[in-house]
Amino acid sequence: MKVTREKQEESQVYLTIEMETPEIDAGVAAAYRKLAKKYRIPGFRKGKVPRDVLEQYLGGEALLEQAVNDMAPDACDQAIREQQIRPIAPPQLEVKTLDPLVYSVVVPVPPTI
Repeated sequence: MKVTREKQEESQVYLTIEMETPEIDAGVAAAYRKLAKKYRIPGFRKGKVPRDVLEQYLGGEALLEQAVNDMAPDACDQAIREQQIRPIAPPQLEVKTLDPLVYSVVVPVPPTI
């Protein structure tokens, strides 16, 4: 994970988080396990459906979307700790691009006096 601290203005810090391929692959694998337990696919026991069958049934985008949503909070928390930022409210997270996976985070911080 690459974290870039862009700027700080009006008591807000702007971060850009770029996820690397191994992290994305691990997130997609975790999303597969989660979705396999959630959906019942005809011909398979719950949680035992092969990944390619699940992707055909739900669509590959569903796996990626679930992975992005699951990885976002952890990546944001880790980036805030790495940059030694002390937020005063929950950060605002936005997905910029999916290939490569890039998050944009706005973290409110205490004002400087």
